[in-house]
Amino acid sequence: MTVTENAATNAGTNGNLATCSNGASASLFAQLGGAPQAGGAWSGPSPVVGGNYNPATMNPGVYTYTVTGVAPCANASATVTVTENAATNAGINGNLTICSNSAAASLVAQLGGAPQAGGAWSGPSPVVGGTYDPATMNPGVYTYTVTGVAPCVNASATVTVAENPATNAGANGNVALCSDDASTSLFAQLGGAPQAGGVWSGPSPVVGGNYNPATMNPGVYTYTVTGVAPCTNASATVTVMENAAANAGINGNLATCSNGAAASLFAQLGGAPQAGGAWSGPSPVVGGSYDPATMNPGVYTYTVTGIAPCANASATVTVTENAATNAGTNGNLATCSNGASASLFAQLGGAPQAGGAWSGPSPVVGGNYNPATMNPGVYTYTVTGVAPCTNASVTVTVTESPATNAGANGNLTVCSDDASTSLFAQLGGAPQAGGAWSGPSPVIGGNYDPATMNPGVYTYTVTGIAPCANASATVTVTENAATNAGTNGNLATCSNGASASLFAQLGGAPQAGGAWSGPSPVVGGNYDPATMNPGVYTYTITGVAPCANASATVTVTENPATNAGANGNLTVCSDDASTSLFAQLGGAPQAGGAWSGPSPVIGGNYDPATMNPGVYTYTVTGIAPCANASATVTVTENAATNAGTNGNLATCSNGASASLFAQLGGAPQAGGAWSGPSPVVGGNYNPATMNPGVYTYVYTYTVTGIAPCVNASATVTVTENAATNAGTNGNLATCSNGASASLFAQLGGAPQAGGAWSGPSPVVGGNYNPATMNPGVYTYTVTGVAPCTNASVTVTVTENPATNAGANGNLTVCSDDASTSLFAQLGGAPQAGGAWSGPSPVIGGNYDPATMNPGVYTYTVTGIAPCVNASATVTVTENAATNAGTNGNLATCSNGAAASLFAQLGGAPQAGGAWSGPSPVVGGNYDPATMSPGVYTYTVTGVAPCTNASVTVTVTEKPRHERRGQRQPDRVQ
Repeated sequence: MTVTENAATNAGTNGNLATCSNGASASLFAQLGGAPQAGGAWSGPSPVVGGNYNPATMNPGVYTYTVTGVAPCANASATVTVTENAATNAGINGNLTICSNSAAASLVAQLGGAPQAGGAWSGPSPVVGGTYDPATMNPGVYTYTVTGVAPCVNASATVTVAENPATNAGANGNVALCSDDASTSLFAQLGGAPQAGGVWSGPSPVVGGNYNPATMNPGVYTYTVTGVAPCTNASATVTVMENAAANAGINGNLATCSNGAAASLFAQLGGAPQAGGAWSGPSPVVGGSYDPATMNPGVYTYTVTGIAPCANASATVTVTENAATNAGTNGNLATCSNGASASLFAQLGGAPQAGGAWSGPSPVVGGNYNPATMNPGVYTYTVTGVAPCTNASVTVTVTESPATNAGANGNLTVCSDDASTSLFAQLGGAPQAGGAWSGPSPVIGGNYDPATMNPGVYTYTVTGIAPCANASATVTVTENAATNAGTNGNLATCSNGASASLFAQLGGAPQAGGAWSGPSPVVGGNYDPATMNPGVYTYTITGVAPCANASATVTVTENPATNAGANGNLTVCSDDASTSLFAQLGGAPQAGGAWSGPSPVIGGNYDPATMNPGVYTYTVTGIAPCANASATVTVTENAATNAGTNGNLATCSNGASASLFAQLGGAPQAGGAWSGPSPVVGGNYNPATMNPGVYTYVYTYTVTGIAPCVNASATVTVTENAATNAGTNGNLATCSNGASASLFAQLGGAPQAGGAWSGPSPVVGGNYNPATMNPGVYTYTVTGVAPCTNASVTVTVTENPATNAGANGNLTVCSDDASTSLFAQLGGAPQAGGAWSGPSPVIGGNYDPATMNPGVYTYTVTGIAPCVNASATVTVTENAATNAGTNGNLATCSNGAAASLFAQLGGAPQAGGAWSGPSPVVGGNYDPATMSPGVYTYTVTGVAPCTNASVTVTVTEKPRHERRGQRQPDRVQ
């Protein structure tokens, strides 16, 4: 018999596996005792893949390992009882930044994730109640440890505490300064222990932390130290009080004269001294002035009291006083043209100083006046003063009288009827005029008049002007009786008059016995018109020498009898020219007569324009003794017709009907008739119905005259000008960036060209240019040819501002960025209030990567017509946010296989990131054989502006310990 013996199957002996809910996958086979055969199958609460128990995917319980026996060997089974403890969770590392004066803060609250309660804190300072108190603890890394139930390791997370010192700006301070003080440190005025490096603000910019009264304004200046978050800023103030510095000005000088007027010391100070200061010096100062009469020269000090902390200010005025010059007082010197030389200085009054200089009409030699060589007048004596004393001058007025000369004695023989004769002319030599006469009779005018004076010796005396003596000379007068033929007479007679005595016509008291001569022989001393000729008849009486013959005349005038002509008549028209009245007289009237009547007669004419009709009398005056002669002209005057004077009517083609009669000058009579280019109705010219022709119309107005008056005519020349037309009002709506537009084109109607524009801005070329002009009402005025009025219309220009959507912009965001203003990305100066459009609806003007798609977003500002809309774009580029997943943990054994760190990350991490940690990471795996446990960081680099994303995998490595072939519990390292 062939015996085949199959080896019994061996599934090993039962084992146990204690694991943690976050533990690594572990071999169940390795937990079997004995020497189990490989190749068996596992069954249990969860399917077993690869012979491993994975806490992440499997449930704990009894897992059976069955090795199938080769018949007749039965199957062999052994079990591994899996116990799974929950992993501890200390949360995710956190950070706490706190201020040194902040209240205590919970450390647990800073941990991320969902840390278990009941853990223990360790760190630089003992932790009481799970809080960090800056007052009693030190910053650093505080570790929160939750003890794991074996085989779960303890879980730890850290809170890194950064403690920023609280800011300290010190305590408020005050400083009182003077406006001329040097720059002062504000920091030095703070109380306490303020930190350096703060910023000052206040009424003026603060440079270098100093207050400079020369450039800054007083007030409250605030010192702010910026706190490092979360520490708040700290502030303290320095209140600066600034008093104006006292200003006494700049030292000055006053030079004065001992007789000078009081002068203001204040006015001598330079600069800009303050009023109200006090003076001190050699003499008391009253009223701020230096008075040479009462004060002593020297240094006078002006002090302005400063308001603390300002010091007093002083400035000086140095007074120099010079003695006044003295030239004495004015004097006079009277001398004679032949007098001796005299001292001018001796004529001065007072106490003049010697050494002065003389000036005057003639050079002065030796201080004397010599009449023989010098001219009289005002001589000035000047003593030169030492500045500021002025020169002193006085005068000596020299009066020089000429020596008197009355001439030599003379004689005069006259006739008792001689005319008045100059006595002065009878003197010999060269007598001076202006002397006085004395003698038997008073002498008037220097003449001897036989009619009023007695003959004898007359003395002529010229009074000498002191010191010159008087001079005298005489004229002896002899007077003979004159002959008397009487005075001239006249005899007026008529050609038919009687004989008359010529002697009787002489005036005065003529002596008898004289002889007559004349145009006709005189018989018996009479003139007879019938036999003699008129003319001058002379009566002569022979005189005794030196008296001449005496003659007197009788002038005989013989006048012819007068003739005024015969009466006449004159009929005239009231508008006739002036007419001679004399021509209307009959007979042979003499010319030269005088007219009288209802109106004054000028030039012998009757003028209807100025005179009244009636009886006018012509009188020829008889030359006495001839009687007057008169004749009359009776004037009848008929009223003239009056059509007035020519006139003009300037009217407009749209003017109202106008009276032609009213255009006539003068005082036209009513009732005449009109004729002209158009029929005249009612005496009016109507531009609407009458033909203007060439715009000149002549109408004749005629009134029939009464003889001798002729018909009267006057004309009215009508000029009709076309009415101006400026069109009708218009409007122009334009945009501030619009093109230049014609204002004329906006007018309605049919406006005339050539008018003028006026308005808010000058109008050039009739156009409105928004670039250079202001909107408003522009007036177009066409000047009317008088009497047509100007025509004006308006164009109201409304100018809307051009819309401005700014300049195109760009925005690059990250898919997880917060909402961002699109408006802020526009360039230029865009107007608010526009509308956005683009790939996604825009809410609130923002781009939100969470709800919107990138692309070109258009911002449109609606223009107020006629302004067009304005648009600008913002091109949005959105980069995907990086995702490194969520933090994970890897618990491994020191002899475990290499494990993927990436597989430990939670969430949906992006591949391609970089690992860093305690050991270099190769291939993204953690290998216990070559690497150290700890925190490994996975960083995915973000495409700007997306930031990098980082998460961690905390690797815990457990060593394996065995005693006598039995598995010992792992000890947490």
